[in-house]
Amino acid sequence: MVFLEVVRVVEVVDKTLELGWQRALVAGLEGRSPEQFDYLTNPAQARWKHYFPLPENSRILDLGSDLGAIAFGLAQSGHTVVAAEPVWARIKFLQLRAKQEGISNIVPVCA
Repeated sequence: MVFLEVVRVVEVVDKTLELGWQRALVAGLEGRSPEQFDYLTNPAQARWKHYFPLPENSRILDLGSDLGAIAFGLAQSGHTVVAAEPVWARIKFLQLRAKQEGISNIVPVCA
């Protein structure tokens, strides 16, 4: 499993307003494999959604959403996604990323 340590996520969040979420995350992943950025952020992580037909305007719970790859993939389909994550810094990153991308149907929840 690929994850970003909480200390690094806090650093990324601190830089997100200044650099934008993508550049801040790339800086936070310095020294790691370039594929990790894609793994942590690519909405294609939710490509399985086509196997589960959901009614329009469904509300979906993403437990342990980390930096939101699956949440953003599901939100792009028009669903409301409640992104539950126990690490506050990851929730803050999700909020900032959604705001910077103009996405309003992700509801980050620290739980």
